[in-house]
Amino acid sequence: MKIRIDHKTSYIYSKPVFLEPHFLRLRPREDPSQHVIDFSLEITPTPAGEVQGLDPESNWLTSLWFDSETEALEVTSHAIVETFRDNPFDFILTSPKFTRGGSLYTEDLRQRLGCVLTPIGGDAARDLARSVTDGGGLMEYLIGLNRLIKDSFKVVFRELGDPLTPSETIKSGEGACRDLAVLFIEACRSVGVAARFASGYLAASDVPEDHSLHAWAEVYLPGAGWRGFDPTLGLLVADAHVSLAVSSLYVGAAPLTGSFRGTGADSRMETFIEVERLD
Repeated sequence: MKIRIDHKTSYIYSKPVFLEPHFLRLRPREDPSQHVIDFSLEITPTPAGEVQGLDPESNWLTSLWFDSETEALEVTSHAIVETFRDNPFDFILTSPKFTRGGSLYTEDLRQRLGCVLTPIGGDAARDLARSVTDGGGLMEYLIGLNRLIKDSFKVVFRELGDPLTPSETIKSGEGACRDLAVLFIEACRSVGVAARFASGYLAASDVPEDHSLHAWAEVYLPGAGWRGFDPTLGLLVADAHVSLAVSSLYVGAAPLTGSFRGTGADSRMETFIEVERLD
């Protein structure tokens, strides 16, 4: 499937400010599930410098710096991406059996997966994880967890702010896509399954956030590698998802980060996202 994405972010400042370095993760990832056909960036004001690189988790990173004051910053990205994973179950597992708290991965894999195995969400996610019936199989467990979150929480739209903690999401009974992704991730880690945060876009119209950034989780499956699970939809990730960035922490998958200097100045953010299927 070919998908066109236009993504515009504007920051308007109450008075002229000096922009500190800004970091963009707006170029979609290249991996076996997707290929970037075309990508471009438009930045106003024009940066004094711009360099491309990879961040610690191998996301494409654009670093910008500026040399003058401004009253606004506008970043627009245009992308055409081809996605390939029409069947999200196109794999076999080398460790299909699953015991909560058991050893799912070999020792060398555990060392390499590192922090994506470490829970940070407290007891709430652990209790949720233990309520899922696994049937003795890893995929049965993950599909059950994904479906449980989909069926148990109302999906809401919340454009700004960090994800809620698992306990906050469980208490409220609702969450934005990033809240549900964090809940899924923490539940996985609490039972010994490696999981990380993914940000990107969804070429669908059946969720409240179809014209906003979308978020989901990725799980490391022995024999299959990283695979996406979307608890907002209760489905495995397939060709309607376009991945921007992945990270062990939410902040590492943010599409744009940076700060400014200006005494007494504040800022307002506006975003526009359009996602269109081309075929």
